[in-house]
Amino acid sequence: MTAADSASSSALPPTTRTLPVHLRRVLVLDAGPIAPMETAGDRAIADLLDSLVAIGAKVHFHGLGSRGPDDLELLRAIRGRSPMITATSENPSIDDLLAGGDFDVVIASRPGTALAVSAALRRHPELLRIYWGHDIHSMRLSAQNALLGVPEDHRTRITALAERTNWSTFDCSVYPAQFEADHVHSILGDDRAVAFPYYRLTDLDLPQQVPPHAGRRGLLMVGLGAHAPNADAAVWMVDEILPLIESASSSLTIVGRWEPELRERLAHPAVTFTGLVSDDELRALHLQHLCLIAPLRFGGGTRRKLVGSMGFGLPVVTTPEGLRGLLVRDGIDGSDGISVGGDPTELATAVHQLMDDASWWSSLSHAAQRAAGWTYGSDAYDRSLIDLLMRSDDRRTALR
Repeated sequence: MTAADSASSSALPPTTRTLPVHLRRVLVLDAGPIAPMETAGDRAIADLLDSLVAIGAKVHFHGLGSRGPDDLELLRAIRGRSPMITATSENPSIDDLLAGGDFDVVIASRPGTALAVSAALRRHPELLRIYWGHDIHSMRLSAQNALLGVPEDHRTRITALAERTNWSTFDCSVYPAQFEADHVHSILGDDRAVAFPYYRLTDLDLPQQVPPHAGRRGLLMVGLGAHAPNADAAVWMVDEILPLIESASSSLTIVGRWEPELRERLAHPAVTFTGLVSDDELRALHLQHLCLIAPLRFGGGTRRKLVGSMGFGLPVVTTPEGLRGLLVRDGIDGSDGISVGGDPTELATAVHQLMDDASWWSSLSHAAQRAAGWTYGSDAYDRSLIDLLMRSDDRRTALR
C-alpha cells in the first residue's frame, strides 16, 4: 500500500491535520540550495517544505554545498516560502547542525546527500531518518545504457552501491512510484521503502475553469535539456514523431533550459524554445496548448511535467515508460486522461485523435484533472506526509 492509499483510506481521522509534537522539528538536507523553477527534483523538495509547514513543522533547510553564484538569492527564496522555514548552505557542518539536539526528523534528499551524512546520522539514533530518493538513479542509468547499447559503467555501479547503503541506513526510503518501492523491498526484504506522491498541487495548479478544446493549438514539452531522458525524448520527437503529425496544430513548444548545441540539434520550423519561464507563464502555456507530449524512452520516478499538465486538465500523450510510476501506482491509459503509444506511429495517432475529436479531448481533460487532484492535491499530499512520518516513527520505535 502506498502512503497516499493509507491516507485516503482513513488511516488518519479526518481531524488529524498536524504532526505529533515529537516530530515537528525537521531538518531537510540537499546537495545545495534548491531552484524549483529549474528541475523537477528541486520542485519536489519545495513541495515537501511547503507541506511540512502546512502540517505544523518548523523546518530548517541546509545545502551541503554550493550551487553557484546564486546561492544567497536561492536561500532567500527558500526562507521566503514561510516564516517557519530557515535555511543555510555549506556552513555549519552536519555534525555541528546535529550537535545542538534541535531536530526530531532528518530528511536527506538524493543519493549523494544521503550517503554524505549517513555516518553522522548513525551517531544520532534518536532522530527519525528519512531518505528522499527521487528515483532509483542506478535503475535509470542502467536503462539509459541499455537503450544506447553501452555496457554498464563505473558511475552506475557506484550509484547502485550508494543507494543500497542508504536503504540500509535510513529508517524509511521514499520514492514517487510503487515499482521503485517494490524494488527496494525485493532487496532488503522488509518494508522500509514507501511509495509517496512526490508532487503537491495547490488550487492554482487545479483550476476549476479549464479552457475548452476550441482555440487550443500546438504540443507542449517541458523539461531540462541537461537531463538525459529529456534530451533523448526531444530528439526522438523531432526526428521521428513530429514528421508524422501534419497539421496546423503540430507546432511544438519546448519549455526549460536547453543548451545552444541541443537547440541547434533540434532546430525545426515547427519547434520553439521558451527557456525558463515563471509559474504564471507555465500555467498560461498549459491552458493554451492542445496536449503535453512526453515521448520518454527511459528514466525513473514520476515525471512532474505529467502531473502538472494533468492538474491543468491538459491531456497527456506519453510512452509506457512515461506511464510508469504516474499517480504512484502507474497510470491507466485512457481512464486517467493519458494516451499511450509505444512507437512514433502510435504516438502520432494519439495526437491526431486529440486534434480531431473535441469530445475525446474533453473526456481526457476531465479524467486527467480528477486523477491528479485525487493523488497530488495539497490535502491528499499533506495527509500522506503525516501518515508516512508517523508510520516510520512507529516502525523505528518498535525495532528499538
